[in-house]
Amino acid sequence: MNTVFDYHIEPLERPWSAESEPVTGCDALFSRVQAGWQIVGTVCAVEVWFNHSRRTHIFEIQLSNGRECQSMRVLSVPPLINYLRACRIPVFTLTQPVLDKTMIEVKTRLKVV
Repeated sequence: MNTVFDYHIEPLERPWSAESEPVTGCDALFSRVQAGWQIVGTVCAVEVWFNHSRRTHIFEIQLSNGRECQSMRVLSVPPLINYLRACRIPVFTLTQPVLDKTMIEVKTRLKVV
């Protein structure tokens, strides 16, 4: 289901650990997918503001390789958005922005992107 790459990507071997890198780039996600991990469930996007003037989205992605599961927070970039669309992975976004440098659990209504 989520092994579609419409653009050329060399095989990646990007190490990643949630303890040392709470938010990562899409290269770490693509590395996991190429190593056999699958995106499971829906993806949640949270709008995050830095210094009240610059915003981005952080995607909370659940991965599984059949033996273990991991949660990965990935910064929004065009290759990630294109990949999620190509794979038809459901993405929800939180309607309330988060004003912090790290992702905060926000309980609010979800809307479909």
